[in-house]
Amino acid sequence: MEVVLKYLGYLLIIFAVFPVLPIVAALYYNEAVLPFFAPVLLSLLIGYFLVSRSADHGKRLSITDFDLPRSISLSALSFFTISILGAIPYALIQKTGLIDSLFESVSGFTTTGLTILTDVESVSRSLLIWRAETQWIGGLSIVLLFLIIVSAMRSQDSLKDTTTKARAIANLYQAQGASEKLEANMNKSIRNTVMIYLAYTIAGIILLGVVGLTTFEAIAISFTAISTAGFSVTNQFYTAWPVLAVVSFLMIAGGISFVVHNRVFKGYVGELWRNRTVRFYFLTVVVALLISFFFLADFKVAFFETLSAFTTTGYSIADISVMPSIVIIVMMVGMITGGMLGSTCGGIKTNRFKLMLKSISWMVRKTASPMGAIIPLKNEGVVVDDENIMITQAFIACYMLILLLGTAVIIVTGESFLDSSFQTVSALGGVGLSTTSPSFFHPVAKSVLIVAMLFGRLEIFPVLVLGKFFIDRMRFKIRREEEESRKLFYIRWAPSGLWKRKP
Repeated sequence: MEVVLKYLGYLLIIFAVFPVLPIVAALYYNEAVLPFFAPVLLSLLIGYFLVSRSADHGKRLSITDFDLPRSISLSALSFFTISILGAIPYALIQKTGLIDSLFESVSGFTTTGLTILTDVESVSRSLLIWRAETQWIGGLSIVLLFLIIVSAMRSQDSLKDTTTKARAIANLYQAQGASEKLEANMNKSIRNTVMIYLAYTIAGIILLGVVGLTTFEAIAISFTAISTAGFSVTNQFYTAWPVLAVVSFLMIAGGISFVVHNRVFKGYVGELWRNRTVRFYFLTVVVALLISFFFLADFKVAFFETLSAFTTTGYSIADISVMPSIVIIVMMVGMITGGMLGSTCGGIKTNRFKLMLKSISWMVRKTASPMGAIIPLKNEGVVVDDENIMITQAFIACYMLILLLGTAVIIVTGESFLDSSFQTVSALGGVGLSTTSPSFFHPVAKSVLIVAMLFGRLEIFPVLVLGKFFIDRMRFKIRREEEESRKLFYIRWAPSGLWKRKP
């Protein structure tokens, strides 16, 4: 755990750089600057403390040396920590309470897009830039964490040599497409990913400026579109086709795995069509679009709302609550399914959903075959082990269980079934589409949505692994205290001849 904390310290020191952009915006628009210095100072102090307390000062740290269990713990801890630090500007500027500030911050860093702000246009522009930047950070970091976990998985000599917890996560990622080829050098893979992410962001800012948005709007929307996040800077989202076309392009780019983007940027443009998961993803979006258009009879609304749901972005140009039930169901399916693994999207992920559908027919064929018959299941041309299929199904089962529990708790707080289920699906999928404003929810309901957003963004298992670690530490501490108290009892009350007697 010491190494995890040291890496967390480095991440916090890097995180201290990001509030510089809203500070510049605050100076330009003559707004309050001090609220953004608070997370800077805290992240620097905590980061320096965590790095300095580590015992391995002389060891040169390399991202490729970071093993799998530590990668899993770091992914969960980093999102928890930066979400707390990122909530400070909301509390200081908007004067929101603890839960509301944390809700907005978690929604940003998890690229969800649910908001407790009812009048976005009245919020200071520096805070709106901070909201957009938190989503841009969250979109990039989840892709990088994916690459780090895959790298850590591959650094193992054998999955059998890892711990049980590490094997579960490793198998999960391997079964869902983590076997796709990255760069031979992990540092180069990460550098290429960052450059591609920056390229799309800058291209989005330029294109949005060309179609008529101000520089402020172009930066904020480009940040939240490429990260498939959904925070907007206006109360009503833009409806002009040129703007929607650019935003749609960025959402689609964010929904495709950055492993595929890496291949495309290297000149293998045909990878967009040859990749079976990409084809399956586009096919599901097209089918959903046709269904939505049939019932809405408005192509613009059907196209944008469907794409926003299936990329888990969360932009909306229409009132979802008055749409036909079948359209709402289609959107919820898209929010649950999500984009590709290794993208900025949330949801179960198309890779897992595709594997789940394949496993159904595979299970039927295997059951109907003679005893001992070998019936392999292939995903992207690679044979998937039975254990990997089981782990994938366990992940989906956990996902649906969290969805049901979250919906039930929110219903108990007084919300309708539609609002409760839709908001939970939106939070767990990292979407941000909403049938009603969460600002009016009970604090318990908001807390449930916060937990759902974290579970959904962190792919469930890292949170469970980290939680088990702390529970085990707590149990160990309790057992040690019980042993100490038991010894103290015998020392005080047992006859001295019994415990002083030499053998």
